[in-house]
Amino acid sequence: MKLNKKVLIVIFMLFCSLAVFSETFVLNKMEMKYNYFNMPYYFKFGYLFQKNSFSIFPNIGLSFSYDGGARLKSLAGVNLSTPYVKWGVLFDYDVINSSEKIIFNNTKIYSFQNDFSIPFTYGIFSFLSTFGNDGFYISEKTKNIEKFFKQTMLINALLYENGFIKNTMIAKINYYNIYENVFSFCDADFSIINTLYLSYFDIAIAGNFFTSFKTDETKNDYLIGKKYSYLTKRMTKEDDIFYNTMMNVETEVRYYFLRHIDVFSNFFLSAFGNIGSCFETDDVRLKYQYGIGVGYSLFDTVPFTFQIGLNEDNKLCMYVSVVSALSHMP
Repeated sequence: MKLNKKVLIVIFMLFCSLAVFSETFVLNKMEMKYNYFNMPYYFKFGYLFQKNSFSIFPNIGLSFSYDGGARLKSLAGVNLSTPYVKWGVLFDYDVINSSEKIIFNNTKIYSFQNDFSIPFTYGIFSFLSTFGNDGFYISEKTKNIEKFFKQTMLINALLYENGFIKNTMIAKINYYNIYENVFSFCDADFSIINTLYLSYFDIAIAGNFFTSFKTDETKNDYLIGKKYSYLTKRMTKEDDIFYNTMMNVETEVRYYFLRHIDVFSNFFLSAFGNIGSCFETDDVRLKYQYGIGVGYSLFDTVPFTFQIGLNEDNKLCMYVSVVSALSHMP
Protein backbone atom coordinates (compact mmCIF):
# COMPACT_ATOMS: atom_id res chain seq x y z
CA MET A 1 0.00 0.00 0.00
CA LYS A 2 1.40 3.34 -1.04
CA LEU A 3 1.60 6.10 1.51
CA ASN A 4 0.10 9.46 0.74
CA LYS A 5 2.71 12.14 -0.07
CA LYS A 6 1.32 14.39 2.66
CA VAL A 7 1.81 11.62 5.23
CA LEU A 8 5.41 11.14 4.09
CA ILE A 9 6.07 14.87 4.39
CA VAL A 10 4.63 14.97 7.93
CA ILE A 11 6.75 11.97 8.98
CA PHE A 12 9.88 13.58 7.49
CA MET A 13 9.26 16.91 9.27
CA LEU A 14 8.63 15.12 12.57
CA PHE A 15 11.89 13.20 12.21
CA CYS A 16 13.80 16.41 11.47
CA SER A 17 12.33 18.22 14.46
CA LEU A 18 13.23 15.36 16.80
CA ALA A 19 16.77 15.36 15.42
CA VAL A 20 17.11 19.10 16.07
CA PHE A 21 15.82 18.93 19.65
CA SER A 22 18.02 15.93 20.45
CA GLU A 23 21.18 17.94 19.76
CA THR A 24 23.22 19.17 22.71
CA PHE A 25 23.23 22.94 23.21
CA VAL A 26 26.62 24.27 24.35
CA LEU A 27 27.50 27.92 25.04
CA ASN A 28 30.77 29.42 26.28
CA LYS A 29 31.10 33.21 26.44
CA MET A 30 32.00 36.22 28.56
CA GLU A 31 28.94 37.36 30.50
CA MET A 32 27.82 40.34 32.59
CA LYS A 33 25.06 39.97 35.17
CA TYR A 34 23.59 42.67 37.37
CA ASN A 35 20.80 43.50 39.76
CA TYR A 36 19.45 47.06 39.89
CA PHE A 37 15.95 46.33 41.14
CA ASN A 38 16.63 46.38 44.89
CA MET A 39 19.57 46.74 47.27
CA PRO A 40 22.21 45.52 47.33
CA TYR A 41 22.79 46.50 43.70
CA TYR A 42 25.51 44.42 42.10
CA PHE A 43 27.48 44.00 38.89
CA LYS A 44 29.22 40.71 38.07
CA PHE A 45 31.56 39.86 35.22
CA GLY A 46 32.76 36.36 34.35
CA TYR A 47 32.79 33.45 31.92
CA LEU A 48 29.59 31.50 31.37
CA PHE A 49 29.77 27.76 30.61
CA GLN A 50 26.37 26.38 29.59
CA LYS A 51 25.33 22.91 28.41
CA ASN A 52 21.62 22.50 27.73
CA SER A 53 19.83 23.76 30.86
CA PHE A 54 22.88 23.51 33.17
CA SER A 55 25.26 26.45 33.55
CA ILE A 56 28.23 27.49 35.68
CA PHE A 57 29.36 31.11 36.05
CA PRO A 58 32.61 31.99 37.89
CA ASN A 59 32.66 35.75 38.37
CA ILE A 60 34.02 38.87 40.05
CA GLY A 61 32.23 42.15 40.66
CA LEU A 62 31.09 44.99 42.91
CA SER A 63 28.00 45.64 45.02
CA PHE A 64 26.51 48.78 46.57
CA SER A 65 24.01 49.18 49.41
CA TYR A 66 22.81 51.92 51.76
CA ASP A 67 21.63 51.28 55.32
CA GLY A 68 22.50 54.29 57.45
CA GLY A 69 25.67 54.61 55.35
CA ALA A 70 27.01 53.86 51.88
CA ARG A 71 28.73 50.53 51.42
CA LEU A 72 30.77 49.30 48.43
CA LYS A 73 32.00 45.69 48.33
CA SER A 74 34.23 43.68 46.03
CA LEU A 75 32.85 40.26 45.06
CA ALA A 76 34.19 36.91 43.87
CA GLY A 77 32.09 33.79 43.46
CA VAL A 78 30.68 30.91 41.44
CA ASN A 79 27.04 30.31 40.43
CA LEU A 80 25.51 27.03 39.24
CA SER A 81 22.06 26.93 37.69
CA THR A 82 19.54 24.30 36.61
CA PRO A 83 15.81 24.66 35.86
CA TYR A 84 14.99 23.34 39.34
CA VAL A 85 17.79 24.54 41.63
CA LYS A 86 20.20 27.48 41.75
CA TRP A 87 23.31 27.41 43.94
CA GLY A 88 26.05 29.95 44.48
CA VAL A 89 29.02 30.71 46.73
CA LEU A 90 30.33 34.24 47.21
CA PHE A 91 33.15 36.01 49.02
CA ASP A 92 32.73 39.76 49.62
CA TYR A 93 35.13 42.31 51.06
CA ASP A 94 34.35 45.88 52.12
CA VAL A 95 36.08 48.49 49.94
CA ILE A 96 34.14 51.55 51.17
CA ASN A 97 31.98 51.59 54.29
CA SER A 98 30.98 55.09 55.42
CA SER A 99 29.48 53.90 58.72
CA GLU A 100 32.79 52.17 59.59
CA LYS A 101 34.91 55.01 58.09
CA ILE A 102 36.57 52.49 55.78
CA ILE A 103 37.92 53.72 52.44
CA PHE A 104 40.02 51.27 50.41
CA ASN A 105 42.18 50.10 53.30
CA ASN A 106 42.24 48.96 56.93
CA THR A 107 39.07 46.93 56.47
CA LYS A 108 38.30 43.89 58.58
CA ILE A 109 34.83 43.29 57.20
CA TYR A 110 34.24 40.34 54.92
CA SER A 111 31.91 37.38 54.55
CA PHE A 112 31.43 34.01 52.85
CA GLN A 113 27.95 33.22 51.53
CA ASN A 114 26.27 30.03 50.41
CA ASP A 115 23.01 30.60 48.51
CA PHE A 116 20.61 27.75 47.70
CA SER A 117 17.50 28.79 45.75
CA ILE A 118 14.47 27.02 44.33
CA PRO A 119 12.60 28.83 41.54
CA PHE A 120 8.88 28.26 41.09
CA THR A 121 6.30 29.45 38.58
CA TYR A 122 5.69 32.88 40.13
CA GLY A 123 8.88 33.56 42.07
CA ILE A 124 11.83 32.12 43.95
CA PHE A 125 12.61 30.79 47.44
CA SER A 126 16.16 31.33 48.76
CA PHE A 127 18.06 29.83 51.69
CA LEU A 128 21.24 31.86 52.36
CA SER A 129 23.98 31.08 54.92
CA THR A 130 26.64 33.70 55.76
CA PHE A 131 29.84 33.56 57.85
CA GLY A 132 32.27 36.42 58.44
CA ASN A 133 33.08 39.65 60.26
CA ASP A 134 30.84 42.71 60.41
CA GLY A 135 30.14 45.75 62.54
CA PHE A 136 27.43 45.53 65.21
CA TYR A 137 26.27 48.55 67.22
CA ILE A 138 26.77 48.48 70.99
CA SER A 139 25.50 52.09 71.21
CA GLU A 140 24.03 54.59 68.76
CA LYS A 141 27.50 55.71 67.62
CA THR A 142 29.79 52.82 68.53
CA LYS A 143 30.33 49.58 66.65
CA ASN A 144 32.34 46.47 67.41
CA ILE A 145 33.68 44.23 64.65
CA GLU A 146 32.41 40.75 65.54
CA LYS A 147 32.49 37.30 64.01
CA PHE A 148 28.99 36.17 63.13
CA PHE A 149 26.81 33.60 61.44
CA LYS A 150 23.61 34.55 59.64
CA GLN A 151 20.86 32.38 58.21
CA THR A 152 18.37 33.97 55.81
CA MET A 153 15.14 32.68 54.31
CA LEU A 154 13.63 34.78 51.53
CA ILE A 155 10.67 34.50 49.20
CA ASN A 156 10.07 36.80 46.23
CA ALA A 157 6.75 36.25 44.46
CA LEU A 158 4.46 37.71 41.82
CA LEU A 159 0.97 37.92 43.32
CA TYR A 160 -1.02 39.35 40.41
CA GLU A 161 -0.50 40.79 36.93
CA ASN A 162 -2.93 41.59 34.12
CA GLY A 163 -1.03 44.04 31.90
CA PHE A 164 -2.24 47.20 33.67
CA ILE A 165 -1.75 46.16 37.30
CA LYS A 166 1.22 44.39 38.87
CA ASN A 167 1.47 43.19 42.47
CA THR A 168 4.62 41.63 43.98
CA MET A 169 5.90 40.88 47.47
CA ILE A 170 9.18 40.06 49.23
CA ALA A 171 9.36 38.44 52.68
CA LYS A 172 12.64 37.83 54.53
CA ILE A 173 13.67 36.39 57.90
CA ASN A 174 17.24 36.64 59.27
CA TYR A 175 18.78 34.80 62.22
CA TYR A 176 22.07 36.26 63.55
CA ASN A 177 24.48 34.55 65.94
CA ILE A 178 27.45 36.49 67.37
CA TYR A 179 28.84 33.25 68.69
CA GLU A 180 31.93 34.47 70.58
CA ASN A 181 29.65 36.54 72.85
CA VAL A 182 26.77 34.03 72.85
CA PHE A 183 24.36 36.63 71.50
CA SER A 184 21.70 35.95 68.91
CA PHE A 185 18.71 37.76 67.47
CA CYS A 186 16.22 37.64 64.61
CA ASP A 187 14.77 40.24 62.32
CA ALA A 188 12.13 40.07 59.62
CA ASP A 189 10.87 42.41 56.95
CA PHE A 190 8.03 42.28 54.49
CA SER A 191 7.18 44.52 51.54
CA ILE A 192 4.41 44.54 48.97
CA ILE A 193 4.32 46.77 45.87
CA ASN A 194 1.31 47.55 43.70
CA THR A 195 1.68 49.45 40.41
CA LEU A 196 -0.98 50.74 38.04
CA TYR A 197 0.26 51.40 34.49
CA LEU A 198 -1.65 54.01 32.47
CA SER A 199 -0.92 55.80 29.19
CA TYR A 200 0.69 58.87 30.77
CA PHE A 201 1.14 57.78 34.40
CA ASP A 202 2.56 55.02 36.59
CA ILE A 203 1.06 55.00 40.08
CA ALA A 204 2.89 52.84 42.64
CA ILE A 205 1.88 52.15 46.25
CA ALA A 206 3.97 50.08 48.66
CA GLY A 207 3.81 48.90 52.25
CA ASN A 208 6.85 47.88 54.34
CA PHE A 209 7.20 46.27 57.75
CA PHE A 210 10.29 45.50 59.86
CA THR A 211 10.68 43.95 63.30
CA SER A 212 13.51 42.45 65.37
CA PHE A 213 13.83 40.59 68.67
CA LYS A 214 16.56 39.03 70.81
CA THR A 215 16.89 35.30 71.41
CA ASP A 216 19.92 35.37 73.77
CA GLU A 217 21.43 38.13 75.86
CA THR A 218 24.84 38.53 77.52
CA LYS A 219 26.68 41.42 79.15
CA ASN A 220 27.58 42.59 75.63
CA ASP A 221 24.25 43.97 74.48
CA TYR A 222 23.82 44.99 70.85
CA LEU A 223 21.38 47.29 69.10
CA ILE A 224 19.38 45.02 66.82
CA GLY A 225 17.07 47.55 65.19
CA LYS A 226 17.39 49.57 61.99
CA LYS A 227 17.18 53.22 61.04
CA TYR A 228 14.19 54.48 59.06
CA SER A 229 16.35 54.73 55.91
CA TYR A 230 16.44 50.92 55.86
CA LEU A 231 12.83 51.00 54.60
CA THR A 232 12.95 54.12 52.40
CA LYS A 233 16.44 53.58 50.87
CA ARG A 234 16.86 57.37 50.79
CA MET A 235 20.04 59.06 51.94
CA THR A 236 19.45 61.63 54.66
CA LYS A 237 21.05 63.01 57.81
CA GLU A 238 18.78 61.23 60.25
CA ASP A 239 18.84 60.77 64.01
CA ASP A 240 20.92 58.05 65.66
CA ILE A 241 17.90 56.11 66.90
CA PHE A 242 17.49 52.45 65.99
CA TYR A 243 13.95 51.12 65.89
CA ASN A 244 13.08 47.51 66.62
CA THR A 245 9.75 47.80 64.81
CA MET A 246 8.84 50.02 61.86
CA MET A 247 5.90 50.32 59.47
CA ASN A 248 5.92 52.44 56.33
CA VAL A 249 3.53 53.30 53.49
CA GLU A 250 4.88 54.94 50.34
CA THR A 251 3.47 56.16 47.05
CA GLU A 252 5.09 57.40 43.87
CA VAL A 253 3.55 58.90 40.72
CA ARG A 254 5.51 59.00 37.46
CA TYR A 255 4.19 61.34 34.74
CA TYR A 256 5.35 60.74 31.14
CA PHE A 257 4.55 64.25 29.93
CA LEU A 258 6.29 63.93 26.55
CA ARG A 259 3.94 61.16 25.48
CA HIS A 260 1.50 63.88 24.45
CA ILE A 261 4.01 64.54 21.65
CA ASP A 262 5.70 61.13 21.25
CA VAL A 263 3.78 58.08 22.49
CA PHE A 264 7.05 56.14 22.82
CA SER A 265 8.77 58.65 25.12
CA ASN A 266 9.89 57.20 28.47
CA PHE A 267 11.15 60.39 30.11
CA PHE A 268 9.15 61.20 33.25
CA LEU A 269 8.70 63.54 36.20
CA SER A 270 7.84 62.01 39.56
CA ALA A 271 6.49 62.90 42.98
CA PHE A 272 6.81 60.72 46.08
CA GLY A 273 5.65 60.65 49.67
CA ASN A 274 5.97 58.19 52.52
CA ILE A 275 4.81 58.05 56.12
CA GLY A 276 5.84 55.60 58.81
CA SER A 277 5.55 54.68 62.46
CA CYS A 278 8.77 53.78 64.29
CA PHE A 279 8.52 52.14 67.70
CA GLU A 280 10.98 52.71 70.54
CA THR A 281 10.74 51.11 73.97
CA ASP A 282 8.20 53.57 75.39
CA ASP A 283 7.45 55.81 72.45
CA VAL A 284 6.18 55.89 68.87
CA ARG A 285 7.70 58.29 66.37
CA LEU A 286 6.01 59.54 63.22
CA LYS A 287 8.36 59.73 60.23
CA TYR A 288 7.65 61.03 56.77
CA GLN A 289 9.34 62.21 53.56
CA TYR A 290 8.10 63.92 50.42
CA GLY A 291 9.63 65.30 47.24
CA ILE A 292 9.97 65.26 43.48
CA GLY A 293 12.18 63.54 40.94
CA VAL A 294 13.07 62.87 37.33
CA GLY A 295 13.99 59.74 35.41
CA TYR A 296 13.83 57.61 32.33
CA SER A 297 11.72 54.46 32.11
CA LEU A 298 12.08 51.39 29.91
CA PHE A 299 9.09 49.05 29.79
CA ASP A 300 8.11 48.34 33.44
CA THR A 301 11.50 49.16 34.96
CA VAL A 302 13.33 52.43 35.51
CA PRO A 303 16.98 52.52 34.29
CA PHE A 304 17.61 55.88 36.00
CA THR A 305 15.86 57.93 38.63
CA PHE A 306 16.81 60.89 40.84
CA GLN A 307 14.65 62.14 43.69
CA ILE A 308 15.11 64.92 46.23
CA GLY A 309 12.90 66.03 49.10
CA LEU A 310 12.52 66.77 52.81
CA ASN A 311 11.77 64.72 55.90
CA GLU A 312 9.78 65.50 59.05
CA ASP A 313 12.70 67.58 60.44
CA ASN A 314 12.99 69.56 57.18
CA LYS A 315 16.30 67.83 56.46
CA LEU A 316 17.23 67.00 52.90
CA CYS A 317 16.66 63.44 51.69
CA MET A 318 17.89 62.14 48.36
CA TYR A 319 17.57 59.03 46.23
CA VAL A 320 19.85 58.29 43.27
CA SER A 321 19.55 54.90 41.63
CA VAL A 322 19.18 52.96 38.44
CA VAL A 323 15.62 52.14 39.43
CA SER A 324 12.84 53.57 41.55
CA ALA A 325 12.59 52.31 45.12
CA LEU A 326 9.14 51.04 44.12
CA SER A 327 10.25 48.91 41.17
CA HIS A 328 9.29 45.25 40.86
CA MET A 329 11.83 42.46 40.75
CA PRO A 330 11.87 40.68 37.35
